[in-house]
Amino acid sequence: MPVDPAAYDYARAARDALHFSKPVDRFVQNLRRVAGYDVQYFATVEPQKRFAPHLHMAIRGTLPRAEIKQIAAATYHQVWWPSVDEVRFEGEHLPVWAERDEQGEP
Repeated sequence: MPVDPAAYDYARAARDALHFSKPVDRFVQNLRRVAGYDVQYFATVEPQKRFAPHLHMAIRGTLPRAEIKQIAAATYHQVWWPSVDEVRFEGEHLPVWAERDEQGEP
C-alpha cells in the first residue's frame, strides 16, 4: 500500500505499470550496444508492496558497474514521458501536419 494513500498518484502508477516493459526493453538494447554482443539475460518482474513493478535482472558475463550505471542513466534520459495532466489538443484545436519543401523548410 502507498505510504500516503491520499497523496498517491494512482493514475501515474497505473501508466507506469502498463508501460514498464518499454524502458526495460530500451535498457537491454542499450546494454547490448555498449557490450558489443547479444547479451544474454534472465529477468523477473515482481510487484513492490505498493504494487509498483520491480525488476531483477542477471546477465551472462561481466560489465563494469560504472558502465551499467551509465547505461541506466542514458536509458532513463531516452525514455521521456510527456505530462498527461493537461489537455493540449481537443475539439477544433488539433495538431496540424506541417508540409516541408525539398530543403526541409516549412
